Amino acid sequence: MDKQTIIAAINNQQIKDVFAILDTLDLKDAAYDNIRKEFFDGSKSIDFTDRLLSFVYGLPLSVFNPSQLQTPQPTTAEAKQIITQLISEGNLGEAIAILPDENDFILQKAQYNQLQRDYNAGLLDNADLRQQRARIIAAIQYFVAKAQNLTLKRLPSNFQTGTGDGNIISGTGTGNGTLINKNTATTTKILFLAANPKEEANLQSGFELKTIKKEMKLGDKSEAFEFLHPEMAVTATEITRAFTQNPDFIHFSGHGQQKGIIIAKDDNTAQLLPNMALKLLFSKLKHKPKLVFLNACYSAEQAKTISEFGIYVVGNSLPVDDNAAISFAKGFYVGISEGKTIEEAFNDGLFILYTEFETHANLRASRLRTDAQTENDVQLWLNGQIINV
Repeated sequence: MDKQTIIAAINNQQIKDVFAILDTLDLKDAAYDNIRKEFFDGSKSIDFTDRLLSFVYGLPLSVFNPSQLQTPQPTTAEAKQIITQLISEGNLGEAIAILPDENDFILQKAQYNQLQRDYNAGLLDNADLRQQRARIIAAIQYFVAKAQNLTLKRLPSNFQTGTGDGNIISGTGTGNGTLINKNTATTTKILFLAANPKEEANLQSGFELKTIKKEMKLGDKSEAFEFLHPEMAVTATEITRAFTQNPDFIHFSGHGQQKGIIIAKDDNTAQLLPNMALKLLFSKLKHKPKLVFLNACYSAEQAKTISEFGIYVVGNSLPVDDNAAISFAKGFYVGISEGKTIEEAFNDGLFILYTEFETHANLRASRLRTDAQTENDVQLWLNGQIINV
């Protein structure tokens, strides 16, 4: 029995078998207890499988092999720096997950888990969510600051800290540290943004994120990518904050119009983000992303605008079915996770789309037969031009 066996069982929805195995490990983890209770009570949240996968991925190797050494470990000062950095980058969930199960932190963990459940159930709007997250953050920062000894449960994924000798300690999410050369370490950060205002047609943004993460985890180059904290009902202010994390890939799942994309207000009603505002936003970025993926209808105009800054952009010239959009995204990120270029991955996305949705394949075939000027519905842009693939 090893970690990959358990992950495969989760992906095959053999959840009872998974818990039968995990129960033998004597985990003594509040997060695990909450996930387990959720399953057996029949109260699974929409992100249940994602959270279970995340928990298993984060288990240290010593759980499966007690003789496995967990070195190097951060000092208390470094542990405090890690937690502070995670919170400042918007990764509160990761900070919560690696904090020790001690009295000072147990209440904050429970409150955070309840907050996530309430938000996913639609019981909280964005304003309530931010207010309660701020309270949890303030409490964690207080207890971290006063801690005399702080031992993290594991190193966070893609954490890096200096060793003083020109190298860094890199956390892999397994609980163990690895020494790597600071001049060769690169990680591609992926920011997932979504908006599904209550007066708009319902989208499967949560399922889209789950699908993308699943495919990325299976890829040969999965360790080269890091998912930042997603914003599932993103507002204009949340976009500006999220961009300070310097994402390399920005993926938007939502609705679009020729004059802009639809994001959310604090009460989850629709807010148009016009093309002019998008142009202003990307024109002032010091860190230019490699890719912007606009999984929204009529997003070709926005794709053209953003691509003028030397950024690859995926957009749609026509209305796009939600399932078809997810199908293309799945194929695209399969290619990315295997180390392919953006243009090669775009072809992989088309391959999966045309295989799973015949109408899109027929549109493409008709265009090629007639040599018409009608463009493909899914487009890849760069420097203000469509790239022919």
